[in-house]
Amino acid sequence: MQKSEIRLTPIDIKKKEIPFYIQNVQFQLSSDTIATVYSKKKKGTILFTLPQKNKESTFTTFFENQYTQNKDGAPISMIVKKLEVTPIKKGEFNPKDQFQFECDFIKGNDPDQDLLYTFRAKNEFGTFEDAETVLNNYVTRVLNSAIEQFKATFNNRVDWQEDYTKGKLPNSKPIKVNCVYNKINSSDSVACTSQKKLIGAYFKKTKKAKNENGNAKYVLTYKALSEETSKQLKLDIYVYSFLNKKLSWKPEGTQNENWLAYQQGLFDISSIFGLRLQKEMKNHTYSLGEYRTELNKIYNDLMKEYLTMTKQYSEETKNGSLPDKMKEWISKIGKMNNE
Repeated sequence: MQKSEIRLTPIDIKKKEIPFYIQNVQFQLSSDTIATVYSKKKKGTILFTLPQKNKESTFTTFFENQYTQNKDGAPISMIVKKLEVTPIKKGEFNPKDQFQFECDFIKGNDPDQDLLYTFRAKNEFGTFEDAETVLNNYVTRVLNSAIEQFKATFNNRVDWQEDYTKGKLPNSKPIKVNCVYNKINSSDSVACTSQKKLIGAYFKKTKKAKNENGNAKYVLTYKALSEETSKQLKLDIYVYSFLNKKLSWKPEGTQNENWLAYQQGLFDISSIFGLRLQKEMKNHTYSLGEYRTELNKIYNDLMKEYLTMTKQYSEETKNGSLPDKMKEWISKIGKMNNE
């Protein structure tokens, strides 16, 4: 049996406008399996499932591509409760098998919020040459129908719209932010801090050509964990800036002092930007339902600046081979450390 994941493609080239925005998509399904159908084109049975990775973001991205959403309007969550082709006889495909879909629309992203609207749809699956394309179209069209039906009801319910000001619930929960820098336990990682001095033992030796510059792998990243209750959202952010020893090496014959001085500059720049990332993520005012987008924007903006500076440092010093330029950069990095 072949396997395939659902693919969502916008139907209309021109985006449609909706007076709210889909904050997130939640799933209350017993299984990620959607259907087992027979495809004449592929001459066999195909098992269809939801995307195995990031299924929620797959659906929200589809809505972003399909609709112009009012980000200052009401934040709405879609809760998918049924998405399947129900077989007449389990384990066998029949053209009369029923494609069924059901979802709820609620305020914000708390399942305990009042139910605004329920959408249901079903129809016989039928027999087609390309069952894969047909099922993808069924899912795409039923999602559009659900949004359009909810939109019509939403526009007629002024009381729903009055509950919101600039896209926020009147009783929106506080977001408690805890941002930790370089909580690293691995012996293969050297945390980037302004006080840390590099030593040759952090780098593997290799017998590659002497004129090769070696390599130091610096990593600047983060992860975020959230826990939501009826009273608050707890957001734990972990910022990491470190040297990966496993992926770092220097060629034999390299003048240790000069080479280490150049790497120290990269290490210190990584430390500066790691601390900046922690500070910006810690001090940002986050919005419910938008905090992951906001975190990614902070990271992406700062990462561009970080990569630009490390490239400039490498080019201007010619990988540390120009003493005068190295002195200028050491002074510049020192001032940045003291800011």
